[in-house]
Amino acid sequence: MTPRLGSLVGLIAIWWILSLGASPFGLPGPPAVFEAFVELIESGRLISALGVTLSSFAVGGLLAVLMGVPLGILMGFRPWVGRAVDPYLTALYVMPFSAIVPLLVLWFGIDEQVRIVFIFLFTLPQVAIVCYQGARRTPATLVEVARTYMASERQVFWKVLIPYEVPFIFTALRLGVGLAVQGMVVAELLIASLTGIGYLLEIAGATLDLATTLAIIIFIMVLGITAVAILQRIENSVAPWRHGVTIEGGGNA
Repeated sequence: MTPRLGSLVGLIAIWWILSLGASPFGLPGPPAVFEAFVELIESGRLISALGVTLSSFAVGGLLAVLMGVPLGILMGFRPWVGRAVDPYLTALYVMPFSAIVPLLVLWFGIDEQVRIVFIFLFTLPQVAIVCYQGARRTPATLVEVARTYMASERQVFWKVLIPYEVPFIFTALRLGVGLAVQGMVVAELLIASLTGIGYLLEIAGATLDLATTLAIIIFIMVLGITAVAILQRIENSVAPWRHGVTIEGGGNA
């Protein structure tokens, strides 16, 4: 048994033991949560909600990556761009998003558009900041050597900065996926959406259906873990030298 599988089995065993003495409104055990998950699948509620939620997740997250990655790299490659944009990214990073939900609803309604905007704003700062850190940390000696051999600015960008930036880009992607998963659910809960995973969570919570609530939460966590694992596999094949790069990153506020 691998350490990862062993830790999973141990965690489920501890969960099961703790649930044995719990009240019906306490901690549901693994069998009850599994039954709730099967019911969600068989009724079609989970699949229907997932389709709505994942469409917003895909569009909002993709837009954040497509804008955040090149923006962060440009900020590091051109210091004046970094000095101009960094304060605004920091402001967006620390902004309490729950406070601006009424404004977003007023401007974009409660349909898919507001979820996309929320996920985009929630994810963009972290993606751009990580890529910015990577571009800034490109060793000056590498750039100097390239210029010694008469490399142009374009060659320095593509032959020196981008290869060094690859591990940071994948770290930004992994963090972006995690934040986008959080954002898609938080958005649906805060805007009182009538569709999506957030709506299922809201209904389960309102009816004190803890087994269904846990089933949905665990399902969301598994989706996020799967997406991050896929990105990790891609990174391992694209950037095997990544272990030599130290990257600092954190969660969103």
